[in-house]
Amino acid sequence: MHVHYAIFHTLLPVVWISMATAQSPDPRLDTPDDAEATAAYRAIPGVAARNGGQQEQMARVKFCSPGVGRPGVVCSVAIKKSATAAERGLTIYFSRGPDSAWVAEIE
Repeated sequence: MHVHYAIFHTLLPVVWISMATAQSPDPRLDTPDDAEATAAYRAIPGVAARNGGQQEQMARVKFCSPGVGRPGVVCSVAIKKSATAAERGLTIYFSRGPDSAWVAEIE
C-alpha cells in the first residue's frame, strides 16, 4: 500500500501540470504548448508587422479541438501583448509545418 501511495504522489504533479496546459477532449490530440503557440503567433506576418518586430507577445493555450476540414487543431488562446498587458482571447488555428514546427493562423 505504501508503494502505491508513493507512486500516486509522484505522478500527481505530472498529471496536474499536463492538465494545466492545453486541454483537449482527446489526450492523443497533438496540440502546441504555450511556448510553441507563442512562437507560432509571433511568426504570423500581420502580427510581426503590426508590432514592429517586438517579440513581447505571449500566448497561453486554453483549449483545443480537432480542426474541421483540414489538419491541425483550433485553439482558444489568451494573448498578452506584453507582460503587463491585459489578456485578450483569440481563436487560432494551429497546424504542423513541413519542418514539424507549429504554424498559426488567426481564424
